[in-house]
Amino acid sequence: GQGQCLICGDGEMTNPEGMVTTPQGQTASCSSLLANADTIPFDKCGEIQALAEEPCGCISTNTADVGGETSQLQDESFVCHVCGEGRQVGIAGKMITTSLGMFTCSGAERAGLSGKTP
Repeated sequence: GQGQCLICGDGEMTNPEGMVTTPQGQTASCSSLLANADTIPFDKCGEIQALAEEPCGCISTNTADVGGETSQLQDESFVCHVCGEGRQVGIAGKMITTSLGMFTCSGAERAGLSGKTP
């Protein structure tokens, strides 16, 4: 056996109806990727995870597990919680238009949490 490719890594899928398109032009629903995870070759797993992150609404589930202490990676004054503090993006793949261009909700959330939102 070649093991199982965890589509959302160690996170959780919130949009099983999402569609993933590979660079080769093949499309698959997130739920079918999940159902066939044990058939994805190990060397393709990282690529599939990267492609699936936004359309499948992958969210990290291991954020609070740092031994009870919160690690401050950046100055909190630069952090932007797109949906408000303590809330997370529900439709990760939805496109939004800002003065800087178009972003997906999850892309905007990642930029905001890393302090990169202007």
